[in-house]
Amino acid sequence: MHGILISIIMLSIVISIGIVYLFEVPTGIVFLTLTICFLMFGLIETGEYLASFFDETLLTISALIFISKGLEFNPLVEKIRSLLLKGSDKKVSIKLNFFSMLYSMFVNNAAVVSTMIGILNGRKRQQRLFLMSISFASILGGMLTLVGTSTNLIVNNLKIRYGFESWSLLSFFEIGITPAVLGFIYLSFAPRKYIDVDNSHDNGASVIEALVKKKSKLIGNTIESNGLRNLKNFFLGELVRSDGTIISPAKPSDVIEFGDKLIFIGAIADIGKLKLIQGLEVSNEPSIHSLKNLKEVLITDESDLVGLTPKIVQFRSRFNSVVVSVRRGLDVIKSNLGDEIFKPGDQLTLAIGADFEKNQSNILSFRSLEGIRLVKDNQYWKSTAYLFLFLLILVLNIFGLLSLFKGSLIVLIFGILANLLTLNSLKNEIPFNLIMTVGSAFVISNVLRTLQAPEFILANLLPFLLNLPVFVSLFIFFVFVIVLTEFVSNAVAAGIALPFAVSLASGLSTNAEPFFFVTAFGASASFLTPFGYHTNMMIYSVGHYKPSEFFKLGLPLTYIYILTVYVSIIYKFKIYPFNF
Repeated sequence: MHGILISIIMLSIVISIGIVYLFEVPTGIVFLTLTICFLMFGLIETGEYLASFFDETLLTISALIFISKGLEFNPLVEKIRSLLLKGSDKKVSIKLNFFSMLYSMFVNNAAVVSTMIGILNGRKRQQRLFLMSISFASILGGMLTLVGTSTNLIVNNLKIRYGFESWSLLSFFEIGITPAVLGFIYLSFAPRKYIDVDNSHDNGASVIEALVKKKSKLIGNTIESNGLRNLKNFFLGELVRSDGTIISPAKPSDVIEFGDKLIFIGAIADIGKLKLIQGLEVSNEPSIHSLKNLKEVLITDESDLVGLTPKIVQFRSRFNSVVVSVRRGLDVIKSNLGDEIFKPGDQLTLAIGADFEKNQSNILSFRSLEGIRLVKDNQYWKSTAYLFLFLLILVLNIFGLLSLFKGSLIVLIFGILANLLTLNSLKNEIPFNLIMTVGSAFVISNVLRTLQAPEFILANLLPFLLNLPVFVSLFIFFVFVIVLTEFVSNAVAAGIALPFAVSLASGLSTNAEPFFFVTAFGASASFLTPFGYHTNMMIYSVGHYKPSEFFKLGLPLTYIYILTVYVSIIYKFKIYPFNF
């Protein structure tokens, strides 16, 4: 009976991974639902369940994300913008990769990549050459410290729950420095070989003009009453009056007048459907009219729009803007936008209203691609002090004088008092998907540990792993974690893998630390697809990449990463083949 229960649990985990991968449902929602089922069936106590979502490590991760928002627009970062972009493409690539790697050692790498997107804004031709290597470099840099990526903090938390000692801030450096250096060299010279720098693509939907005729029945009625708000293949983006007045974006309550030019956004191939509307003279060619107030934004995996459509969220009324186009990798979606499901990594082009920037809900929904925000003169020294205070708490942590959680709270309080962060902005920056994902990973790990699922599986289904030399089992386990993280988030991959790491080390009667390290390094090794890591999703559409380009550039890096991490671990822990 115990074996059947374990089999059902493992099957449910596999099915959940399949749902995330095949249907692109947010990881947090899928695994939160799974863990609620665990709770309902009594596989975990209520107190332990709730504690997983209010864990100190999870609160620390959230605090570090909040801190990153203040660091993202630090004036010191702004000052080196011109320095980073000077020189040839090769020199720029070296400087951008180095800066991304160094910055990611201490700052959430999503914030790092967001900053780099801003730095590259306006250099459209070169974005494809740089952004992917920047994302990969931020992953490598994040693996040099305990705080560089949430994965390291998660694995550290789980190993403490098993009774092992906590890692220090620089515990990863000795192992991570070799793959970081070799990866940096590779990323600084290889992208041009695998990425077409001058590859140009359609950047948006066609803009189509329609003139309101003199005797049109549309005259005197609102856009909504004329049925122009819910056209299947087009969005009415702007209204241009006969006197040249532009209403952008057009509102459902706007009344149509004779001589108005209606500016539609849609696919030129569907123009025949627009001509069926009586009283409109539709141009056969895309309009030379340039929509005013355009803004490009990015949907991250933390966005509250993921999995929803513009119609469901009532996009126009909520944001006072209209979706002009949706870019997903190389694909630009132009028609039926009202029914298009938003996905992480989508790049939206919006026609925005006057109060768009004032809407606080935008912070939770979008990440702006405008570039680096200017810091007011009276905030310059405050912002600089904020950066050095954060570095100070990291130094204190290295010497064991201050915990990361307490130090993070100090920095947050300073940021709020200095008006670099506001309570309202922090509220809108709460990483709900991350909280659901990490909390669920803790629950899954606890359930597997309580039921001794890894011990059962290793004894009955994978006994050969316990009969292999340690260095062989370690390598197989490392590859397993790397493959797992390509299908599911790094947090869930770590939560699933770590109980098996403990059980495998125990069965082999060896030190568990090497298995903890391969769990952490393996869970962050996402270089083959745009979907396995949040920074890859961020640059997927912005850089107009093909999934195959991730694979081409990422495969050699994956080989470098696996080999160097593995060799560094067996060297550090003296797990040599000749010992057996």
